[in-house]
Amino acid sequence: MQAAWGTAQGQDPAQPAVSPLRAQSLAGLPPALVVTAEVDALRDEAEAYAARLTAAGVRTHVKRFAGHWHNSMLQDTVFDDRAQLCYDDVAAFLREVCAGQV
Repeated sequence: MQAAWGTAQGQDPAQPAVSPLRAQSLAGLPPALVVTAEVDALRDEAEAYAARLTAAGVRTHVKRFAGHWHNSMLQDTVFDDRAQLCYDDVAAFLREVCAGQV
């Protein structure tokens, strides 16, 4: 993970702008969709963030994709139908948010 933080261009990972999980309060944020993968170094942190959003009263949907790794959904030539399921879930969530259903 230390190498990954290098992509944050010298930003302090303890800052909420870099890691929203570290924010003091998450109340008042818009509805959130948190997508994680089964094999992902950031999975636990993302799911903890989703739990904090929910605890703060933010409408939160969490989806973990079994058999996927971080960003594998972007490799649709490898995962074809499973990647499409991820895209479909994201699109459905956005439709619900835009229609005011979430």
